[in-house]
Amino acid sequence: ASCTNVIANLQDGQIIIDEDPLSFFAIRPEITGPITIEFTNTNNGVGGFQDTQCSGTPCLLPLAIPVNGGAKEYRVSFPLLGGNNCSYTIGVDGSDCSNTGTIFFENCDDGREFYFLRTTDGRVFDPYLDTNITYEPVDGQQIKFDFVDANFSSPCSIAEKAITITCLEIVAENENNQPAEIVDEYPFLEEELDRFGCTTIEIFDQGSHAFIFLRLGPNSGRLYLDNGTFYCESTPTYDCLSAYNLGIPTTDWNCTNLNNSKNEKRAAVPSTPPDFKAFPNPALDRVTIQLDSKQNDKQQIRVMDLAGRTLYQRMLDNTISTLEIDLSTYENGVYFVELRSKGKRAIQKIVKQGLE
Repeated sequence: ASCTNVIANLQDGQIIIDEDPLSFFAIRPEITGPITIEFTNTNNGVGGFQDTQCSGTPCLLPLAIPVNGGAKEYRVSFPLLGGNNCSYTIGVDGSDCSNTGTIFFENCDDGREFYFLRTTDGRVFDPYLDTNITYEPVDGQQIKFDFVDANFSSPCSIAEKAITITCLEIVAENENNQPAEIVDEYPFLEEELDRFGCTTIEIFDQGSHAFIFLRLGPNSGRLYLDNGTFYCESTPTYDCLSAYNLGIPTTDWNCTNLNNSKNEKRAAVPSTPPDFKAFPNPALDRVTIQLDSKQNDKQQIRVMDLAGRTLYQRMLDNTISTLEIDLSTYENGVYFVELRSKGKRAIQKIVKQGLE
């Protein structure tokens, strides 16, 4: 047999050495010595090799040899019965880190914390690194990657499957979406970020409304309605997202990039502090809010009691100059009206003094 009677291909993470079905041969090809596989790594260009000795001499075809992932090219060589030394070059298509995902941390079924990978289409993988890839996972970090299915199942039910990452690139900050836009869309987040911080902000679009989850850590976070109403807090013993049947977020935002982008935007574009008048004060059953006509940004207004509980909340665009708030169901007493815009706020005290 000659080398033209043998083919070598890459399939499912293995190099398959087999007889060429299109060749006619009188002597069946048999490998009589070590199979040497040289490769060049996709991530850093460093090469390597592995030797595979036949389990018996000679080796009968076909042979399936597991190989190192994360390579852009394999060079396979081996001796055939009869004295021929064969060599093949196998190119690897698709090793260009064509997938995009976000790293996040969560507990596995045994209670231990691991990092997972959520793709842009919402799939969750349990990632393992090829031996030639070094990476320190960061919660909320976006990466580009390629992968092959691992030859074992993930021990974590949160993941669809275990994968071996064969190509990995960290997405530069300027390749991400413009994260500060989310604070423009949901101004209440400004105060919540200042108070609590976050690792990621996760949006769950429900059609008529959206839930917003401020993730503070692997097992902690705060859930809000899109108007800023606080719903519940996740702790290691209580999962808000499960309680409201929220699964994979529609979009998520990296809070590190969010803070950087937000600070740059604040420095570049000075904003006008909000201002308003509330009258009459004391009020019988209604109070009128007159807004500053010079304010061009979106604003959020809310009424709170002395304990800080939000009783009324509304988003305002720059076309609204006055609004009336119904106090008829409030008990007599002192309340606070807060107007917020672009991280700045104004607060006034009002008195409800209705007829007993």
